[in-house]
Amino acid sequence: MYDLIIAGAGLTGLSLCHLLYQQGAKPRVLLVDPSPEPLYAPYSPSFDDRSSALSLDSVQRLDALLPSSWRAPLAAMHSIDVSEQGMLGHCLLQAEQQGVPFFGLVCPNAWLGQQLWQQRPAHAELEFSWQTQVIGSQVLADRRLIQLSDGRELSCACLIVADGGRSNLLKQLGIASHQHAYQQYAHVVNAVFAEPIAGRAFERFTPQGTLAALPLAQLGHYALVLIDSQPLNEQQLYQQVQQRLGWRLGRLQQLGKAQHYPLVKRQSQELVRQRLALCGNAALALHPVAGQGFNLALRGASRLAEVLRPAWQQQQDLGELNRLQHYQQQQWPDLQQIGAFSHGLVQLFDQQHSLIRHGRSVGLNLMASSPRAKGLFAHFAMGRPKQPNL
Repeated sequence: MYDLIIAGAGLTGLSLCHLLYQQGAKPRVLLVDPSPEPLYAPYSPSFDDRSSALSLDSVQRLDALLPSSWRAPLAAMHSIDVSEQGMLGHCLLQAEQQGVPFFGLVCPNAWLGQQLWQQRPAHAELEFSWQTQVIGSQVLADRRLIQLSDGRELSCACLIVADGGRSNLLKQLGIASHQHAYQQYAHVVNAVFAEPIAGRAFERFTPQGTLAALPLAQLGHYALVLIDSQPLNEQQLYQQVQQRLGWRLGRLQQLGKAQHYPLVKRQSQELVRQRLALCGNAALALHPVAGQGFNLALRGASRLAEVLRPAWQQQQDLGELNRLQHYQQQQWPDLQQIGAFSHGLVQLFDQQHSLIRHGRSVGLNLMASSPRAKGLFAHFAMGRPKQPNL
């Protein structure tokens, strides 16, 4: 019997693995994932790599799990420029003014996945089952039975669902979710600009949707997330990027291969059950406007590990509902706060009435002139970290 079976070996599932094996704990864990086993060659950056903005809090958590070399190909965000197109409202946040070296790091997802996989805990108690899915589950008094797509039936003290925002497993388990379709598409693409500003990220609000530009390690290269009401072709996307960002970074010289997907907020109505816990996007899939998806997932994985690890060390039942509810008590308010903030930001900047636009402009200028307001916004952007020692 396994202590834990984790459905999903993506960034959240692998991070949780690292966290579970801290402080000498060695639970018996099986990770199940429908993908083939990763066969990473030495990392070679690609122009079309997708990236995530890691808050300072997430960087500190990953520093505790990975060797210092994991930071090698990452770019630091030293400042964040927030503005609305066609309005005078503008706020520039600078890490130095907040007493920190940077707000966060921009990390290629492929690189982080490779680091988490290659540096995975080397314990016989940790197993992986690739090209396999959890297709059924039944809870008993002392364990949970798990049916896998390869025909095996296993048992564990607790099942962790970490297989993403479109989890089929949640449907099979009968866990309902609240969904809100934004009638928007996110376009994710990398770009090269002629006049870069080292270490500066941009959050640009426009009537058509938000544009975020995150600096990458190679000067002039940026990871972009552009929101629009419809899918855009390559020419439309090029025009929209230049038109929305203006000339803040000079001329757009190159645009990579774009991916687009519809935006839906999905929040599961339950976080734990007897011998069951949700983690990452399976618990809450966010709109990308605030860039907090993986940061929230990593905090959740840390909280879940902090509940499960001591229980294993004390030879207690990992799947006991009362224990899992401690995780829920810590994570649920964070889910609610981040979910409400991201959703509210979308709703606020969707309103195009002239009075509302002027009000937003005044608000940005007030934030720019108020150290306390800038500090609160920066505190959120950094993932509410402890005082860094970097």
